[in-house]
Amino acid sequence: MKKFCFSLMGLPTLFFFAIQIVSAAESPRQPTVVLISGEYEYKSAETLPVFKQYLETNYGFNCIYLERAKGEDIPGLDAFAKADLVILFVRRMTLPAEQLARIKNYVESGKPLIGLRTASHAFENWKEFDHEVLGGNYHNHHSDKLVATVRIVPEATEHPILKGVEREFVAGGSLYLNTPLPPSSTVLLHFENPAFRRLLVNAIFWALNRSVPEIIEKKSN
Repeated sequence: MKKFCFSLMGLPTLFFFAIQIVSAAESPRQPTVVLISGEYEYKSAETLPVFKQYLETNYGFNCIYLERAKGEDIPGLDAFAKADLVILFVRRMTLPAEQLARIKNYVESGKPLIGLRTASHAFENWKEFDHEVLGGNYHNHHSDKLVATVRIVPEATEHPILKGVEREFVAGGSLYLNTPLPPSSTVLLHFENPAFRRLLVNAIFWALNRSVPEIIEKKSN
């Protein structure tokens, strides 16, 4: 299993964490991606459905979108049984034991997971998730008044996730305090920008152990 962690600031302002299956062969069938919105600060309930449509239209993925209900509840987590990959955008939830068990079972299955932004502090009743699963080290954030210049780490230039991504760009947003990272994490970038969607698509293909494709734009959303 491989992990990577990098930060990308913009609209939406996100952190990425991904886990890749390294032993799985590339499957001829289209994968099922489950996207989960479980926070109220960064409008994931607006952006994830749009990204779901983008994946379905441009890459033919089978996508299932789940959204946090009022309180501490994410209905529909039985969809994990169909998932080849999960995209998690959740913040400080205290999930019921049965729902948390479904997430833990998925993680323990070894299937890939991508965490966005607040996934580093997704669960109040599983705070070890950040360090143990994502390979992160979240401990608060900087002021949202900062503007960051994002540069690819030189030794990561050839990483598949960075295929077709600009080598340097400027973005704003509150930067998370997330260092030092554990040795198992690979830093790709030192910080909605045109590069964001490309990075996320690349991450999905990488996590599924598939070849990262050239840019496909059948429809923009």
